[in-house]
Amino acid sequence: MRSMSRRFALSENEMQIIINSSEGLKRFDIKCQFRFPKDGVPTGDVHVAANGWAEETLINEAGDPRPVRWWIGFTEKPLDEDAQQGISIIANGKMAQRPFKFESSQGTEGQLGQEYLVGEVRADWLDIGVDIEDDLIQSNRDQLQLEDERLQFFLDWGRRRLRWALKERNTLRREATYEKVQVNEDVKEILKPYTKTEQRRLLNVARTVSKIPEIDERGLADAMKSVVNAQSEKAVRELMEEIEEQDDAFQERVWQIVHDFGLIDARRVLSIIEARLATIRKLKDAIKNGAREVPEIHKIVISDPWLLDPRWNIIADEVDVSTLGVAYDPEEGEDGLRLDFIFALAPHPPARLDEVIVVEIKRGTDAKGKERKVTHDEVTKFHLYVLAVREHYQRSTEHPAVRGLMITQAYTAQADSLRRSLESSTDVRLSFRTWDRVIEETERMHVAWLNVSKDRIAEG
Repeated sequence: MRSMSRRFALSENEMQIIINSSEGLKRFDIKCQFRFPKDGVPTGDVHVAANGWAEETLINEAGDPRPVRWWIGFTEKPLDEDAQQGISIIANGKMAQRPFKFESSQGTEGQLGQEYLVGEVRADWLDIGVDIEDDLIQSNRDQLQLEDERLQFFLDWGRRRLRWALKERNTLRREATYEKVQVNEDVKEILKPYTKTEQRRLLNVARTVSKIPEIDERGLADAMKSVVNAQSEKAVRELMEEIEEQDDAFQERVWQIVHDFGLIDARRVLSIIEARLATIRKLKDAIKNGAREVPEIHKIVISDPWLLDPRWNIIADEVDVSTLGVAYDPEEGEDGLRLDFIFALAPHPPARLDEVIVVEIKRGTDAKGKERKVTHDEVTKFHLYVLAVREHYQRSTEHPAVRGLMITQAYTAQADSLRRSLESSTDVRLSFRTWDRVIEETERMHVAWLNVSKDRIAEG
């Protein structure tokens, strides 16, 4: 019912939707801990309507006005279903894009809170196409044509609003937790055995810990238990007391040393990011110059899986699908060379095996620079590979989630139609991305990281 209520944004006056003799589908609503613009409004020409929606007018590349209405909320507890996390795009009362996060790979701050994220954007102008060339919505009618350059201004705006909302939510959550520190009964109970002086010192620690965006009252109490356990060690207690008894100049010097260690870390991060940007350029050149899937592209991707998705720096293992009992039939070109490669990525032990990603990579161009298009049969095979891997893992008691990712540069008309159908299917989670998009998103995020690290060093 919740999923259907997100799909239809029609009021009951316009249409009544009955599901299994229900009383009628209600307007999508969900209890939020924070909801914008009610709890905050971004800078700029943003108007807040009486119904609690924000209204803005965007300008596309042609200079045409494109009005949007939106709200962004964050629940108190994480949303159980990944498919419910994100912002829905509504056009003319119907879902034009199922919940997503504007195709954005956020940095560390941006990642905090996304599992709590809900919201809607109304943009009726998205549904004005009269033929397939003009249409900005895919044929399945619940996904936008995200690769269309005409939507770039809209996606850029959405990323900005999402970054702002995440930052505001984390600030509000910190403030809410901070205000509860002195009245938190669990913390009071933990500190009860200590003297007033010790309680004051430990309460200062609690206030600092409470500033962590994702910590709640229970998490704060657990953290304070750990601090108290350390406090019970005589050496630690004596050191804390000694620091507190020193004059301001000494304490300032202690924190300066901590700050200097932070700058050392910033310089280390800077060198890592610069090395990663060089790797991104290497992959970009390989795709552009018609490098073969095996061994050139495969070698680059396996060495640095974060190239496909920056979050995959914790996924380190290549799993040969043949070891999973999956019959793999690679495509070969006229020259007898392999045209693709398929493998699985899984968390490196001792991390818990909670997700397996079946990846198939296709070359972007041939040696002469001609764009290679994936066929209908190749997409079908990829779908069957992912299903076979999922079936293999479902034999275990606690089977991981299995999803598939195909990366190529283009599709034939039949393959593209099948790709869209599979992406909207609930049978198994499949994603199809172009090399241009993969490289552009990864490069953009690393350039942003680079600038942040440079600013941090300059400020230090």
